[in-house]
Amino acid sequence: MILFEQQLADARRHALAGYNVRFTGARQSGRSRILRALVETIEAAGVPIFSVAGDPVAVLQPGYVLEQLRAELGLPARPRDLAGVVDEIAAALPEKAVIAVDDVHEIDALSLRVLSAVRRRLGVRFLVTELIGRHRDTDFAAEWPEAIVEVPSLDLPGTGLLLREVLGAPADAAVVARVFGKSGGIAGLVVAIGESARDRGKLRMTNGVWASAGGSLWTFDLAGYLDSLLADTPPEIEAVVRWLSEGGASELAVATSRFGRDAVGAALDQRLIAASTSPRGVFVQAWPPALSERYKEKRSYVLRQLETAADGDSSQATVIAGDTSESNSAILARSFTEHTQRAIAASFAAWRESPTLNNALAYLAEALGARSEDARISAVFAETTLPRRGAGAAELQFVVRLSQHLLFQVGDVDAAQQTLNDFAAENPYWADSARTTVQLMALINGQGVTQDVPTHDDPADVNGILRLCVALAQGKVAVARDEVEHLAGRGAWPSLLPQMTVLLSVLEGDPLGAVAAAESLRKKALEQFDKPAFATLSYWAALAHDYLDDAVSAARVLEEGVVGGRPRLTMGFVYSAMLNMQATSAHLHGQGTVRDDLVRESSTVSPQVGPFLGMGLDVLDGLTRSQGERKEEGIAELVGALKARRSLGYTVGAVQTALFLLTLTFEPRIVSELQAAEAQMPGSGYARSSTLAGLLATAPLTEVRLWIESAPRGQDDALMARLISAAARRADDDHDVERSAGLHALADSIARPLGEGAQLSGASSERVALLSERERQVALLAETLTNNEIAERLSISRRTVENHVANALRKSGTSNRTQLAALVAGNRSTI
Repeated sequence: MILFEQQLADARRHALAGYNVRFTGARQSGRSRILRALVETIEAAGVPIFSVAGDPVAVLQPGYVLEQLRAELGLPARPRDLAGVVDEIAAALPEKAVIAVDDVHEIDALSLRVLSAVRRRLGVRFLVTELIGRHRDTDFAAEWPEAIVEVPSLDLPGTGLLLREVLGAPADAAVVARVFGKSGGIAGLVVAIGESARDRGKLRMTNGVWASAGGSLWTFDLAGYLDSLLADTPPEIEAVVRWLSEGGASELAVATSRFGRDAVGAALDQRLIAASTSPRGVFVQAWPPALSERYKEKRSYVLRQLETAADGDSSQATVIAGDTSESNSAILARSFTEHTQRAIAASFAAWRESPTLNNALAYLAEALGARSEDARISAVFAETTLPRRGAGAAELQFVVRLSQHLLFQVGDVDAAQQTLNDFAAENPYWADSARTTVQLMALINGQGVTQDVPTHDDPADVNGILRLCVALAQGKVAVARDEVEHLAGRGAWPSLLPQMTVLLSVLEGDPLGAVAAAESLRKKALEQFDKPAFATLSYWAALAHDYLDDAVSAARVLEEGVVGGRPRLTMGFVYSAMLNMQATSAHLHGQGTVRDDLVRESSTVSPQVGPFLGMGLDVLDGLTRSQGERKEEGIAELVGALKARRSLGYTVGAVQTALFLLTLTFEPRIVSELQAAEAQMPGSGYARSSTLAGLLATAPLTEVRLWIESAPRGQDDALMARLISAAARRADDDHDVERSAGLHALADSIARPLGEGAQLSGASSERVALLSERERQVALLAETLTNNEIAERLSISRRTVENHVANALRKSGTSNRTQLAALVAGNRSTI
């Protein structure tokens, strides 16, 4: 069972250690699926286990579930008195028996109280699932020891994995993103959308992959399923959800004023609505997003926002992409997908009505890279006429778009180059710009850095952007900084330069500054639905977080960067790099199927080698071999991959890749490649790490220790700690106990990552306002007291404390108890 692998592993560990286990999650989240897998594991271990389940009938009929259990135990008709029932069940249960109870929130009170009495008498372990926000503590109180396993919504790779299982073959990235956006990562809804779309012909099989057949994936078959998500929901909560489904997202203050704080809070707790923050406040919307399609007679909030953005007023767009909550990636996926569909449809209709050059450019800006648009793209290129001579900037842009299509989509390198060369020959004024575009596309397509970089400027400032890209790829940070200032002085590339400056900050050794700038620019990109900018900035931010050893933040921005799908053709190398980084993470976590799906999608747009980390598939191939029986062959491939980057002029890619590999496996041959590449990058932020790697490979422990002690603190401390830990593991393998112990101690002496505990975004007072009074009380104690101590202080159960902490973390958008306590303490005056 690959889905929910971590949750299942945690539950198995606790169950086999003698704990009770309680799974909590939203409707259709996969709780029952994990429980069934856990039951199979325990049965395989030879432990006697008996299963019962609640349902809408069970909750209404006293003793219904008791009869299930009696049947499992082979007992005759039930005695009249309850004490006799308890005695009989207790006597029939084998020693060390386990009882699995699915959907405890749908079990009658009588059955729960009998089961509770049996547990107290015998100490029987229970494995239970319950709907979040619908606990039954009064009838079935928690008994220590008990572990709570929260079942999260699926992320983007998890959605793809479940679709593969349901459909029998992988779905392409665009389909996965659309299903993720509609389902909100709710497992049951992913299954329903996938099956209904396939059965209704909304999906078609192309080259072994399920792709969209065009149009929406919505089918009315889903209506009843979506209605079932609200089944048995109290009327006051259902009213909130239906109102938001029909009318779209609302400010939290408006919703609480209309329905009351308790109803809105309960809907949040049960994951039937989701909150997102923006600079203007906290907003709530129905969850999952597909509920809005159930009420399609009224336009969903997302569509209204997209219409507003299309009309040039994007002031409200950040509402649907505010914070980094669990639902945020799904919101991003839906908003980008729907915006792209609408923009493509509108721009093509405009071109079809009036096939002018400007209308063609507007369509191509949206459609290039979308596989479903290939036929219409070809028509636009064929039917849009250009003057052969006397071309202007618009004509140059059209020819550049055509060459990009030929290179990145069709894969015809010669035709792409010839198109630009022909244009240059016929239009001398633009000749420099056209020919330099050939060099620029070669650089990002894995053909290497040109040795003939023009030093003069051209009318379109393509020469300048090529000089900047070459300097960044080669790690010449001073040259790159000078070129940024030069282009800014000319007023060239005003939207692109700030993005490139983020990468420059990483290369200069200021990843914290890069993260701050990237987040600010990403918000602006969201407001404008600028998918290429958002994807590029997400990738640069991931590089910065990786530098800081902030794996959680790196994973977040990578997922947010890819959920919108492939950006413009020229940004395909960035998109593929993010997919490759996710694939590498999946590989290192043993998720082979997820890795293969990500690699399959990446391979459609990825150059074999690229200028920065994650670009190219060769490294993952070598890494896979190096961690198996073919280790030496794999190491040789990795060394070859680094040499290939250096020979092509991708110096930064060689350095970043070498450092990443060294944190996994400390190999002297890789150290040599790192130092050879970094020597060509004067003044870079990787100098200290390269020096340290050399010392770790060749110097005695005392020399390494002296260097560490004399080196000033910096933002690369976490990176250096990872290198030292890897070298310590190498010493372990070499049975050098003294060196291993000394290196481990050195790694521990270096500070934790600077990226940890970054500033929280959003309106803090409004996020605190989402918390109940009891959640705020618990939050204030969470940093200094354990759950048991909080329970004793407030006279509540430990399990209730755990639920309050989990809910408070989710509602506030904080990631740990320290952040939570600080947030609530800092907003006491607003409560």
